Amino acid sequence: MSAVEPIRVALAVALALALLAGCGTPYARRHLVQPGETVASIARSGGVSEAELRRFNRLGPGDEARPGDILFLPGPGGRAAPAPPQEPPAPRPPVAGPAPAPRPVRPEATPEGQPLRWPLDGEVLRGFSPGTTRGVDLAAQPGTPVGAAAAGRVTYAGQPARAYAPLVIVEHPNGLFTVYANLAGIRVQEGARVEAGEAVGTSGPAAGGLGPHLHFEVRRGDAVLDPLLFLPPR
Repeated sequence: MSAVEPIRVALAVALALALLAGCGTPYARRHLVQPGETVASIARSGGVSEAELRRFNRLGPGDEARPGDILFLPGPGGRAAPAPPQEPPAPRPPVAGPAPAPRPVRPEATPEGQPLRWPLDGEVLRGFSPGTTRGVDLAAQPGTPVGAAAAGRVTYAGQPARAYAPLVIVEHPNGLFTVYANLAGIRVQEGARVEAGEAVGTSGPAAGGLGPHLHFEVRRGDAVLDPLLFLPPR
């Protein structure tokens, strides 16, 4: 393993936690559930309310933690964490049809001089909105192949916690990371090299007030960027 490998792994984990926490930096704390612990006792020891802990982990009133589960606690200092990006508030029904997603003037180029590829061919159900939607949600039937937006290296592929759908993070040579969330399945392993368009997984079910869809993000370090600035018009 090279000297920079642990740094890349740590960055991938931080990006995954940041995605789950719904913020630009990883304020979420991980807690491994021990025998005898309950959601209520974990909330008390973590200094948060049981309702907030359940909301943050998408646990219903009757759901209980099991030994070996990983729960995410909102950040320290009483900072209330926003809802995870896959569960933003449901949009209001449109009056005269859905409003078109904003279009960039031109896509930002990759080092190869080309914009990113669309990960799948689906309608934009919800566009980028800082603080609400940290990416775009693309309509797709469950099981639709999701292609890598550009060539790169898989730095994360997994399901961080029982309450969250699987996700994949790909690092690209230009310092960008693309995130593919709300997946039904994963087709790559961490450390694998992928080519543009190569399937990294399959799209998942309805979630967050939307029908079946893929949640797609573009990041540079801790900065969450509008994917439409990198995707070609269609």
